[in-house]
Amino acid sequence: MILNEYGQIAFNTWEMLPQQFSNLELDVFQIMPNHIHGIISLTNNVGAGFTPALINKDEPQKNIPTIPNIVGIYKSLVANNCLSICKSKNEIMGKFWQRNYYEHIIRNEQSHQRIADYIINNPAKWTEDKFYTNNPCRGVLHTP
Repeated sequence: MILNEYGQIAFNTWEMLPQQFSNLELDVFQIMPNHIHGIISLTNNVGAGFTPALINKDEPQKNIPTIPNIVGIYKSLVANNCLSICKSKNEIMGKFWQRNYYEHIIRNEQSHQRIADYIINNPAKWTEDKFYTNNPCRGVLHTP
């Protein structure tokens, strides 16, 4: 699969997430024509809905981003940048993202490997996907 300009925005935005969030590490990532897959690791055991302990009661607690914060910001950045391209071409973008997303806590190495393998091998199974389309205007990728 070859990224079109919208797919390139999705990829570049993913790559820059660690610059915006110091508690985030990126793992396997794959852009598909109508969805993405990615593994995000949060450091210091914070950000997945847990409240961090205060180190010093006199210091204000830092606002540590959670997975929902990170996903929301990612989706917003990608959509806004793609919207700019559509506007420059005098085109209507339409709905870009689904309303929600699927998340799963990876609890061990075996689970991580299974999920990472699925993500890596997902493009080879694209033509079997129930939402398959080879229309280059319907997603972030062109299929060769």
